[in-house]
Amino acid sequence: MRAILVGFVMLSTMQGFSQNKGQASESSAPNQSVQFQPLNVRTGLWQNALTTTTSGDSMIPANLLSRLSPERRAKMEAAMKERAAENGHTVTYQSCVTSEELKEMPFADKQNCTETLLSSSSTEAQIKFVCTMEEFKAKGTMQIHATSNTSVQGSGSGTATGNGQSMNITSTLSGHWLKADCGDVK
Repeated sequence: MRAILVGFVMLSTMQGFSQNKGQASESSAPNQSVQFQPLNVRTGLWQNALTTTTSGDSMIPANLLSRLSPERRAKMEAAMKERAAENGHTVTYQSCVTSEELKEMPFADKQNCTETLLSSSSTEAQIKFVCTMEEFKAKGTMQIHATSNTSVQGSGSGTATGNGQSMNITSTLSGHWLKADCGDVK
């Protein structure tokens, strides 16, 4: 489940930042009144679909665009316009959920993001996040709901800012359990 959630937050908030690296510089204090509870879902292989919709600026740093050849820059800008016109981009992937992961607080990797647990139960979780990568910042909230022990639904929204530009991001996630054996999927 952690792999599903980590993929969800990273894809939905840090889209377009893959060329940047940095350390988190803004933190949010944990909400001491909310106790983490693992979602009651099956372990094993999960099939997930993440749909992300963006609006606003492209968030690709000007210095990156300036280093591209005119042909590559035109191709990248055309691809960005096409993706924005699609009204959503869906990524489908598989993940392996282990019992150890279910016992861990989601998003334990604090390299670029900090999280505050707003609510947690065996069927639902809501998290506020702040991510910082060099001159870019993203913040928002996400919710995940285990509709059964073999199905999850989630949504998230946030804003990314940097280099005087701003982008709004919304995401939806659906996942369903396939089988107990993950095979080669990690």
